[in-house]
Amino acid sequence: MLIAKYTASASGVLPTFNNGYQYTVNETNSNGIYIVELYSDTDFTSCNFNGKTNLLTVEYLKVTSNVTSLRNMFYNCMNLTSANLSDFNTSNVTVLYGMFNRCSNLTSLDLSSFNTSSVTTMAYMFYNCSNLTSLDLSNFNTSDVTNVAYMFHGCSKLTSLNLSSFNTSKVSNMSYMFYNCSNLTSLDLSSFNTSRVSNMPSMFNNCSQLIQIDVSNWNTSNVINTDNVFTWANNLIHIGMVYCDLDTINKLSNLLPTTKAKQVYVHDVSSSECTEVNNITFIDYISDSESITLPIILSPNDEVLWDDSSQRYIIKCFNGTTIQTDITSKFKIDLYTPYTMICGDNVTSISVNINRKEM
Repeated sequence: MLIAKYTASASGVLPTFNNGYQYTVNETNSNGIYIVELYSDTDFTSCNFNGKTNLLTVEYLKVTSNVTSLRNMFYNCMNLTSANLSDFNTSNVTVLYGMFNRCSNLTSLDLSSFNTSSVTTMAYMFYNCSNLTSLDLSNFNTSDVTNVAYMFHGCSKLTSLNLSSFNTSKVSNMSYMFYNCSNLTSLDLSSFNTSRVSNMPSMFNNCSQLIQIDVSNWNTSNVINTDNVFTWANNLIHIGMVYCDLDTINKLSNLLPTTKAKQVYVHDVSSSECTEVNNITFIDYISDSESITLPIILSPNDEVLWDDSSQRYIIKCFNGTTIQTDITSKFKIDLYTPYTMICGDNVTSISVNINRKEM
């Protein structure tokens, strides 16, 4: 049966299997591109292309439930551009450490078939995958994972990252997790449970385009090392901290970059006061909220202002346009909303949260 099919730029590129594994090789040369097919009557228990810099594409690879570790499976496969991993049975895999480490030419990955319910470490999994532009890991079950250090380190072209299902209740190490993810503009990490985390140095270091981040529900009481958490994250404007304890708010807010004059909105149910730390203003909101419709989609440069003369809110657009809303109650407005278009002639309605705190 076919167990693998892939292409390479040189002859004789073969993976390493478990000792004694028997298979046959069929290799053909097509204008300098070697097409390799591997056949076997049995299933392997381990397989990796570690250091195979001539590997170009993986068109098929059969991984069965006999495999328990995918550690460094494609480590330093720097010329690998695509990999079809749809026939991976990962139900018994416990280790994904460094699986795609230094796969610097990978542009996309579909891991929707992965069952990660038994995995305990994902550290270095996508380290320096510097050409990945999007990654959807919403299917990942991370309930047993303890280590995510350096997981997305150096994913410098990543613009979309879905971690909405991540359960990090057992994670202790988040060091350098998003280091140099310099094209990410937003991160929703509100599903993260950080109660056991002790290390998060440089977690968002050099996330230079990051505008908004949601760390609601975070608890940093056990965090020991926070060195350079937000260093060079100089475009950070909005931080969601709903249900964070005051210690967490103080610990993280004191680490925020101050090289640009930005307001950072911190949402805190425990306080109703405006505070200032390191010349950055933190505006706290109470939790009671309702949904209301604004007749515009906001951009990061728009302002929502109270107009005393009309006794309602107006939207002052970045291009100078002023639009009057139908909001007549004087509430503080939660601007932590995904921005999808700029003010202009086409007015579109969206729902945003209005926190019922009287001005």
